[in-house]
Amino acid sequence: MIDKIDKKELERLADEQLELGKKSLLDHDYTQAEFYVKESLKNLKEAGCIEKYVKTLNILGIVYAIESDEGKAFDCYLESLANAEVMDSKYLKAMTYSNIGSCYQKMGRTGEAMKYYEDAKKELADPTVKEQESYEIWNMLNLINIKGASEQKESSSDVKIDKNSVILV
Repeated sequence: MIDKIDKKELERLADEQLELGKKSLLDHDYTQAEFYVKESLKNLKEAGCIEKYVKTLNILGIVYAIESDEGKAFDCYLESLANAEVMDSKYLKAMTYSNIGSCYQKMGRTGEAMKYYEDAKKELADPTVKEQESYEIWNMLNLINIKGASEQKESSSDVKIDKNSVILV
């Protein structure tokens, strides 16, 4: 069993690795981003930092989605969602629903994307959600973007996601 000092050290190391992963992601070095985020996840899991683990799983899902590996992205999001459900965290569920929506949007599956953005919106409507402002705005912009794109042309190739469409936690 890990003592408190080891847990704090693992958490600190995980935070450093996550920051390196985010930097690599923003630098478009997805191989390095994947490496650092996975290392962060290992340490967070061992330290028992479940909330950070769920947020970091979402970031790994974003890396996979950007690399067009939707299968791995969905695996990350489903694990995140399962943990968020157990934790009963509306904020984490909303974050994950939004990322699932972004993944579907990238795939050109507008209907599915809108469903998940609406699910995120419902989770954020709960008054107990404290971190809701930034995700409300982001989720609303995604809904507007999708509705606007689908009104312009009902072609799946017109709806795209890029690195600026996601918020890193």
